Amino acid sequence: MSGKIALKRYKVLFSLFVVSAVLFVAVAGRVLVSQDTPEKSGVIVVLSGLEPDRPKEAAALYNAGYAGKIILTKPALYGYEVEYAREGIRLESRQELFAKLLVKKKFQSPT
Repeated sequence: MSGKIALKRYKVLFSLFVVSAVLFVAVAGRVLVSQDTPEKSGVIVVLSGLEPDRPKEAAALYNAGYAGKIILTKPALYGYEVEYAREGIRLESRQELFAKLLVKKKFQSPT
């Protein structure tokens, strides 16, 4: 009998853990994203990823004078990019696209 009770306890504890983990993941994005007022800095670092707003936000901060330099991290290659590279086909990297966007944003005249 005690073995069945222990198994039941483990199932309940495991279920609570799973529910807690799911809730944490659902809320973590809101908790981790900071909405603080930007402060002047020496550099703005744009982390690579699929989020297209990152370089736009970096350009806006740069143009507003919050930093004098922007660093773009190098994104990992996707499988198809590696295959194209093996065939001698060079695709423009996201880092290059982001850099063009930053330059374009910097020199755009305000409307």
